[in-house]
Amino acid sequence: MKADRGHMGRRIGVSILFWLFSAGSAAAQVDVNTCSLQSDVVSLTFCEVTPEVLWRGAQPDSDGAAWLLKNQVRTIVNLELVHDDLPVFEQLEIDDDLNQRIGYFRIREWEPLPLLAPFIVDAHVAHFLAVVATQPPPIFVHCRAGRNRTGVMVAAYRILIEGLPVEDAIAELKRFHGAWSNVGAHYLRGLNLQRRTAILREVAEWKVKLEPTAYITCVNGGCTVTPD
Repeated sequence: MKADRGHMGRRIGVSILFWLFSAGSAAAQVDVNTCSLQSDVVSLTFCEVTPEVLWRGAQPDSDGAAWLLKNQVRTIVNLELVHDDLPVFEQLEIDDDLNQRIGYFRIREWEPLPLLAPFIVDAHVAHFLAVVATQPPPIFVHCRAGRNRTGVMVAAYRILIEGLPVEDAIAELKRFHGAWSNVGAHYLRGLNLQRRTAILREVAEWKVKLEPTAYITCVNGGCTVTPD
């Protein structure tokens, strides 16, 4: 009997792993053809979510950071747990006539947090939605690859703010072929009325206390970082 239970446990474990990764393994390229604004910087995995309001993508390298500045990004939300954007901007050489200030926010996500602790993701979604609601656009949100963590935040924005049906938001999430897209879809389907109400209540609480992690000021050919 114990052997049978062990065998069954292994089968269930394999099934769960297949469920987690099956959606992300089919393709490697993002379908950006539906994005109204695109970037010629391939590494940025860029897509415009809402025109003149919200952009999404991967963590910017020097080319990506330069493109964001050229296109007048005003706010950046970094979902990476460890990797920071600030050194990239500090090392940029920019046009002398550029004068720009960017609000920079850290919301530290990791995978597969939506599966292990969805209540923490709810809190992060509230933080992110408060940034979108209060900070100057365009707002660029990213994680490492711009697919999974970014996809969950964007999908939550689509559902809670824009009123997009859950399955439509999930379809957009999966178009970016993230390895954890099934986990993200499971999280989004779990956003019932009670959780949505709690998230929006927390958004309101964030609005009155929201402060950037830092400011990136780009002027006179370079960028400097000022902690808030």
